[in-house]
Amino acid sequence: MSNSQNAPNNLINCQSPYLLQHAYNPVEWNPWSEEIWEQAKAQNKLVLVSIGYATCHWCHVMEKESFEDHETAEIMNLTLVNIKVDREERPDIDMVYMDACQLMTGKGGWPLNVICLPDGRPIYAGTYFPKPQWQQVILQLSTQYKSNPESFSEYAEKFMTELQKMNAQPAAGDLQFSRKIMAQIFAEYAKDIDWEEGAKKRAPKFMVPIQFEYTLDYHLCTGDPNAKDYLQLSLLKMGNGGIFDTVRGGFFRYSTDAYWFAPHFEKMLYDNAQMLSLYSRAFAWSQADIFKEIALKTWSFCYRELKDPNGGYYSGLDADSDGIEGKFYTFTQAELKHILTEEEFKWVEVFSNIKEDGNWEHDLNIIHSAKAPLQVLESLNINAQTYHTLKNNVVEKLFKAQESRNRPSLDYKIIAAWNGLMLSALSNLYIYIASENENSVSIKNEATALGDWIMNTLWVDGELYRIHANGETYNKGYLEDYASCALGFLQLFKATESIQYLEFAKTLGDVAPLISFTIPNRAYFYLPSILPKI
Repeated sequence: MSNSQNAPNNLINCQSPYLLQHAYNPVEWNPWSEEIWEQAKAQNKLVLVSIGYATCHWCHVMEKESFEDHETAEIMNLTLVNIKVDREERPDIDMVYMDACQLMTGKGGWPLNVICLPDGRPIYAGTYFPKPQWQQVILQLSTQYKSNPESFSEYAEKFMTELQKMNAQPAAGDLQFSRKIMAQIFAEYAKDIDWEEGAKKRAPKFMVPIQFEYTLDYHLCTGDPNAKDYLQLSLLKMGNGGIFDTVRGGFFRYSTDAYWFAPHFEKMLYDNAQMLSLYSRAFAWSQADIFKEIALKTWSFCYRELKDPNGGYYSGLDADSDGIEGKFYTFTQAELKHILTEEEFKWVEVFSNIKEDGNWEHDLNIIHSAKAPLQVLESLNINAQTYHTLKNNVVEKLFKAQESRNRPSLDYKIIAAWNGLMLSALSNLYIYIASENENSVSIKNEATALGDWIMNTLWVDGELYRIHANGETYNKGYLEDYASCALGFLQLFKATESIQYLEFAKTLGDVAPLISFTIPNRAYFYLPSILPKI
């Protein structure tokens, strides 16, 4: 991102793609370490903990506006000790400071920018700041801190008390589960159901695969027709919306509107792995061909664009290319007319509601299923066979056109937890869809290859490691990594009936509690705050 003509800062030797994006910023960034906190205490400076991830659109915007700006960098370097954190490498740090931001402001997101006392306690937090506001915040806080540090300490002490309350864990009780409790859980989140578009009634609109998985389990246990209707509606709306990539397959991060139309164009492994599992199960449940098609196209995307040739799956793809969000995936009307025949253009014009000034932004059109197939058939007076022929031709030509474009950047970190989710997804794809068709051998082989790679690469001296990048495995795993990988190996055992995978799942389950409760800052699902002990 930044100008490599600048001298590198202290991020230059990091492995994280996100940290390396900032390695040539004029800001004197530092990776998180005990040494940098000791330096902050010695200098009695406020500390900026700035957290993001490599494929984050607004992280790029703030970097360009502020962190690449020499005037802003000079202000930051004079007044702050500046720390950059990749949230995907250190979810424990991200969770604590995200809680702080939500407690202070009522909202969160990335980039996450938290200004702290030299002992790590947060005193100010926010997400994206425009450059003038960011400069003003820094100058005001640093001036006030110099003139009245006691008031900052008093505030931090009171705030930490509230933060600890927020993270307090209830006492463990007897685990009881029944159809009645399941119904109560469904009834509670059904209060916010959007019966027009699926999922929760809100904008922006997020896929929540775990909620849909629960809904499916609940319906299978109880037969509740409301759960069935809600699940079918949500799966169809997501699969037909702009949030699903009709051309290349796979799901984007979330929809910026309430209609699944205009996505935030990042593509993340953890989203796609969970959605692949969900649609695989949904096909087995419903036998709806559209769910099978979505699952297989999602798998094709993951294998084609996120698979490391040496094993494992990368973290995600950026939203931006050529400085414009979504440019790689969208088309102007003129581009579509140039690429397609007249008949093919008429089909996609109706199918995706193509407009001369774009159906989205910057005169760009999002390719999505704006109309049901029957509506397209009637509008163009064509039969079903012609419909599918035209659709296949359009998708093939648009895919080929995208291949010549500048691609969004790739976050090439391989994360244990997300690969555990992918292991579950591949196993479920085999169990529910591919076990009886022509893809069975390749899907099963890919699942076993991923499981073997995790065992051989991320399992080191009796512990699971979280990150693999540039040939190096580092950062011991968190509870999330153990739990996701254990689930993945359980599903792989179901798919293969190979006892070694069941045994490894048990090993992960045996080790996880030891990791979680003896090293609190690595157990971020149970996280006793890492603050103020830094």
